[in-house]
Amino acid sequence: MSRIRQIIDRYLGENQPEDIKKDFFEWFDATTDRKEKDEALEEYWDSLRPHLSLDGSDKAYSDTKEKIRRRNFSKSTRHAAWQRILRVAAIFALPVAAGALTYAVMSANTKETVWLEASAAYGQTRSVELADGSQITINSGSRLIYPAEFSGDERRIFLYGEAYADIASDAEREFVLSANDIDILVHGTSFNVRSYADDSEVEVALLDGSIDLRTKNLENNCSVRVMPGELVKLDKRSGQLSTVRFPKGTFTPGLEGNNLTFINSRLFDIASQLERTFDVHIVIDDSELGNERYYSAFVNNESLEQILSALQLNGNLYYKRSGDTIHFYKNKKGRT
Repeated sequence: MSRIRQIIDRYLGENQPEDIKKDFFEWFDATTDRKEKDEALEEYWDSLRPHLSLDGSDKAYSDTKEKIRRRNFSKSTRHAAWQRILRVAAIFALPVAAGALTYAVMSANTKETVWLEASAAYGQTRSVELADGSQITINSGSRLIYPAEFSGDERRIFLYGEAYADIASDAEREFVLSANDIDILVHGTSFNVRSYADDSEVEVALLDGSIDLRTKNLENNCSVRVMPGELVKLDKRSGQLSTVRFPKGTFTPGLEGNNLTFINSRLFDIASQLERTFDVHIVIDDSELGNERYYSAFVNNESLEQILSALQLNGNLYYKRSGDTIHFYKNKKGRT
């Protein structure tokens, strides 16, 4: 593999911060090695598209177009260079798929891997059985990329969103679930992981067995062994890890019903989860309110109205609903 292709694989295979993206765009648009860069990116793009739905790749391309137009590129930028930049940006908009492709490309295994994709729309869940018998249930607004068959000495899948996983034990091949900012090394176990790109935190709750959680893409990465009954949070703003215990029965196998558990969760993240679960739109105009934390467990298939009413009980917020749009307001003294 050429040096340029290795650079492209490395950068496009991870969800990079804005300053790294900008540096990469500038490096890619430089005149040095332009032909080799064009060929390498064309090869990367052509390899990526078969693993995605046409709608998904085209949407990433179009959604990113306006964002890139706002960048201060020189007026002399050629049309071909503009198209290259758009393609790079579109791939950046698909971090999970790009990560899966990079893993396949960099793998020492020469057998071609066939990647499959499963997704769950808002208000829905979806269950997938992997080739080794492992069971994965993804929650609303989630996407899973996994191989049709596992080969080599590692079983690896890629997740965007939330999933309940019951992993089959295999002493010969370790299992790794990769979810944006973390990798979970699984030792035959069941756990729940919530890792949405828009949420401020990543959560991993271990029901039984043993896992190692490893952070990535952070300034200072670390690894922690998680024990049954523990929930580990990664605060993506600070990079800090915290661990708390949760009662038995808090997390249900297979994400049954609309069971929702929020353990010291920011209201911003709670609102996002409610949007995904009930397919509504929630507006929080007050950032101070949005950063307030809540402990709430809804394990009896509560309705949205019941959940909203319960959140309102602490007296710090009240809500108004108009159709599918809900506004959260900070409660003022004397307001009921």
